[in-house]
Amino acid sequence: SEEVTEFLEEFRMAYVSSYGADSETLTKGQLAEMFEAMDQDLMITDEMLHDLFDEIDVQRHGAIGVMEFMAQVNHRIQGRFCREVIKHGFNAIASGRPGFIRREDVKAAFWNIGRQISDEMVTRLCKDARLELTEDWVSF
Repeated sequence: SEEVTEFLEEFRMAYVSSYGADSETLTKGQLAEMFEAMDQDLMITDEMLHDLFDEIDVQRHGAIGVMEFMAQVNHRIQGRFCREVIKHGFNAIASGRPGFIRREDVKAAFWNIGRQISDEMVTRLCKDARLELTEDWVSF
């Protein structure tokens, strides 16, 4: 939805303004600060933020990727991941062939954020994001 897109863009801009364009991670404290600083109408409690953070930080490193957070918020609200977030995430983990990622690497990336997905889910994800895919590769 347009509201979700606007929220995610506002969040990204506020994050870059606060922590710089080169920063890619977010602590639980920074996440709370971001929501306090943003002028948003969402009714999100501290408990909800902590739960969302912990859901993404499955390995308990104390920091999460900003794009993973945005993807998770988008997925929770719309039931799917938005194209921009998917492409950025794929680009971050693509190796060897710019613009391409192996299907197995997609599954591994989702495993790292606490989501186990099947080949069918990878196919649906790519179709939702209008990405091309073959038996082994996703083109983005």
